[in-house]
Amino acid sequence: MANFFNKRKREAIPDIQEGSHHNPWCYWKKPKYECSPAPPVQDPWNTFGNMADTLQTFMDYGETCYMFKKSLEEDFIPHNFLANQSDINAKCWKDVVITMIIAHRAFKLDFETLCLAVNYLERFLACTPLKAANLKVMGGTCLYLACKVMEKSLPKINQFLALFCEDGFTAPLMSYLERLVLRRLCFRLGAPTIEYFLEHFSLRRVSNKECPAAKINRAANALTAARGIAALSMTKYGFPAYPPSLLAQCCLTAADQIFQYDPWNRVHPRDCLGPLWQECMGNITHLVSVNKIFFHKIMPGVFPETFPDLVPPPTRNLTNHGDEQAA
Repeated sequence: MANFFNKRKREAIPDIQEGSHHNPWCYWKKPKYECSPAPPVQDPWNTFGNMADTLQTFMDYGETCYMFKKSLEEDFIPHNFLANQSDINAKCWKDVVITMIIAHRAFKLDFETLCLAVNYLERFLACTPLKAANLKVMGGTCLYLACKVMEKSLPKINQFLALFCEDGFTAPLMSYLERLVLRRLCFRLGAPTIEYFLEHFSLRRVSNKECPAAKINRAANALTAARGIAALSMTKYGFPAYPPSLLAQCCLTAADQIFQYDPWNRVHPRDCLGPLWQECMGNITHLVSVNKIFFHKIMPGVFPETFPDLVPPPTRNLTNHGDEQAA
């Protein structure tokens, strides 16, 4: 089943240094607290604009689509994808993903495009030995392939290749590598990504018909920040072992803490809870706390210069949620 969300293209994107992300959460019941005004943050990754049509579609099909995506996510998680790579380590991985993020921001691409590209590269490395010197070229290939899946128009090929700054990285070579990636991935390009779950939880947060505008703005701000946190987590080898739905919950929770919004704790019975959630939330909390300067530097319109250290929420009720798998 294809993602039912219609992606909203950006009208204008600031300079690459002005990064941003989204992180809203919602549930079917209207919360008891009242939202104070929260102006929407300005950033390329803030795409939580006109929600009328999307919300109606979500109310009709959101639960069905959510369950379908969750049933698939384990099949697309390449656990320990560097285990068989003798020449590629965690630092190499971090460098190539940062390059992919820079290219993604430069061309104003959909956040789903970045998520798919990183997933393609993870799955490719899980089954194909590769030299470290060729990793950046393969990262660029996966990003351009994801553009063909998600974007309405493709980046100009010469400008795209130039961002990866690799001698000999030509359009014919990338075309050959795209075919190689497609074969190794068995043409399975519709992976359930963290972006889908970030949007789902954000729409769930504002799905009440009487949801005030202030709450929608809060959801948009949280979603934007969560996208930034998710992007940084992609650079860290180990985070991809967590299910995307779990990472989405943790990124949104961290964003709520950064903005000091009321926590979204009305979880759905099928959401991922328990010890694995606690472990992932602790890792996300640490990731955000030690990268405050980084977040503000790349996303000044979203993250404040200073914000308090995040505290992982207390362990949730494990009743009826004992089927999580260890990372």
